[in-house]
Amino acid sequence: MNKIDDKQLKFISNGLKYFPCLSNLYLYFAASPNITNKGLRALGKSFKHMYSLKTLELHPLDCSKTNINLFRELSCGLKHLCSLKTLLLAPSYSYVVNDKDVESLSLALACLSSLKNLNIDFEGTQITDFGIICLVKSLEKRNDFKRLDLKLYECNIGDEGVQAISELFSTFSSLKTLKLDFSGCLEISSKGIMSLVNDFQHLGSLRILNLNFSELIDMNKKTMSALASKLKYLLNLESLSLNFNYCTILDDGVLEDLSKYLQRYQTSLVCLELEFIECSISDKGLKSLYSIFYKFEKLEKLLLYFGECCSLTENKTNKLFMSLKEVKMLKDFCCMIPEQKEDIEDIRQNLKELLPNVKSLNIDYE
Repeated sequence: MNKIDDKQLKFISNGLKYFPCLSNLYLYFAASPNITNKGLRALGKSFKHMYSLKTLELHPLDCSKTNINLFRELSCGLKHLCSLKTLLLAPSYSYVVNDKDVESLSLALACLSSLKNLNIDFEGTQITDFGIICLVKSLEKRNDFKRLDLKLYECNIGDEGVQAISELFSTFSSLKTLKLDFSGCLEISSKGIMSLVNDFQHLGSLRILNLNFSELIDMNKKTMSALASKLKYLLNLESLSLNFNYCTILDDGVLEDLSKYLQRYQTSLVCLELEFIECSISDKGLKSLYSIFYKFEKLEKLLLYFGECCSLTENKTNKLFMSLKEVKMLKDFCCMIPEQKEDIEDIRQNLKELLPNVKSLNIDYE
């Protein structure tokens, strides 16, 4: 929907009342600055009639007015969606979400007993540990939860908020997908990260793990080693994505520890994404990683990002590429490396010849 106002949103909301059997609803508001609380309230009220709704996705809502209460207005109706299994909320960056908004949303979520998949984009908002704790309380004691995806980029959360999230894991025994973006949350220390990874022991059913720790200045080798060692509890892992961009303390020891534990997934891992831009990675660390690639029987997608701070020689990057010949199932390869003497186009062409089965190939210099 493009540039609608309250009148049009009310019209849409009134129409939704006549579809009580609707199972999926996807609403995308692009650049609609004329929507106010009045329009959002009408939309929230329409949810009361949607008894069969199983999936609800509300995408970026461009409300530049500072008095817009997005979650608070919608929550009055959300709590009536008794059949809802999947909820995605993604307010735009122009909308200011704070703890009061999350508290209202949490009260509604607590009423959604059928909810199994939650995806909320809090990127750049004003929420703190208090907001996260409210959210966590609304999700407690749900042993059939399947997916949790929280984007918390540059939020004002710290160790207390991270620890609250980790405490959910003991009841989320059936969780299949966990995606947490803590990038730019500068108040998070190694203590918070340790509390998170220590509770991995409860996530034996997890298939997809995506953790973004980019720019966390307290991410150190000890914390990273703990994370790597706790991966052993994730017995069914198929996809792993770890982002440590700009965690400048991390060095070769990180890749050595990680490589050791990754070998556990040689028969299950389908996707592996590792990002170390501006970390202190050298040939030694890279070798420990590519020396295990031949063991991955099902690996189809591989993404590796190494930035200028990584002192990787042309010899070792070439050996990295050569090692991929042993990854028989590889279909998608994306790599960023420090600039080399060889022209990047020549590298791409050589890789196409080396890896004829790879359908998607993207190589670049950082």
